[in-house]
Amino acid sequence: MILGLLVLTTALAISGIAAYYSIIGLAAIFAAAAVPVIIMGSILEVGKLVTVTYLHRYWRQSPFLLRSYLVIAVVVLMFITSMGIFGFLSRAHIEQTTVTGDNLLKIERLESKIGREQRTIKDADGVLFQLDEAINVLIEYDRIRGNDGAIAVRERQKSERQDLSNTLLNLFTVREQISQC
Repeated sequence: MILGLLVLTTALAISGIAAYYSIIGLAAIFAAAAVPVIIMGSILEVGKLVTVTYLHRYWRQSPFLLRSYLVIAVVVLMFITSMGIFGFLSRAHIEQTTVTGDNLLKIERLESKIGREQRTIKDADGVLFQLDEAINVLIEYDRIRGNDGAIAVRERQKSERQDLSNTLLNLFTVREQISQC
């Protein structure tokens, strides 16, 4: 008696889980008509269980033609269930792949942005180096004062140096934001 109840409970659990995944999968395959597919899938699953139960109970009393038809119907319903489960698993696979693909695209974009920012930083550092070299050359030739002296040139470079400093500061801020992603 206990073994019979265990077998019945296990069979119904397996059938119920398969029916659930099949119905969800069929709704994923035929997404434009989700509600009708869910109704149809539910009725087909119940019909399959009822048909198998009928065949089990009345196998010997049923005519051969009816038994053949019902067995073929159950096999077809099993294929429909399998197709629904395949649809469910396919949808799960596609959703997982899509998320991974989106992440790869984001990473590529971030790497590209980092590369551009590194080139901008390198260029800004190069310009600052050139500005410093111009001052160093003037100091080297003892041209510190006057309109063309190091102090005057340095004063004229002040706005350009400020712009470069702001650019570098903005890039370092962006880099920090990217590294937090």
